[in-house]
Amino acid sequence: MLIARTIAAAALVTALAAASVEAAKPAPSMPPMGPAPGAIVGARQGSMIMAANVLNTVDRALKANAPAKSVTFPLSGLAKWAEHIPSQFAPSTSAVPGTRAKSEVWSNRQEFLNKATDMALAADMMLAAARADDSAALTSALEKARAACKGCHDSFQAPPPAAKAG
Repeated sequence: MLIARTIAAAALVTALAAASVEAAKPAPSMPPMGPAPGAIVGARQGSMIMAANVLNTVDRALKANAPAKSVTFPLSGLAKWAEHIPSQFAPSTSAVPGTRAKSEVWSNRQEFLNKATDMALAADMMLAAARADDSAALTSALEKARAACKGCHDSFQAPPPAAKAG
């Protein structure tokens, strides 16, 4: 019986010692909330490609004389996205490798916001024209959207890197 009590006491002391060592370890730090800057840039770049695809889809539909309302769904996504362009350019993304955003996005923020607003308004105009099944208005709004894209990219996007020879 003495041996059993000694073994039980030793087990208890060992368990308590292990628990106190575990409790003394510092708690793991919590990761920062929200997406990492690289993830924001990746989402931004992907969404720009999708936005260009929507504009090309609208252009093809118009050239094919498809009803303007046939592009309502992709334009609803474009309009929703365009409202949030500025949030895709958080200051934390300015130094992410692979971004072509110029520093002026952050140093000339008001002009950038104005250009983003131009795109959001053009996207809303396209959506309204599609919902009204008005091809002429959609054509005009598409031209405004393309001009908004170009205006922003001319001011705030660095040119792509030169292609490597060979």
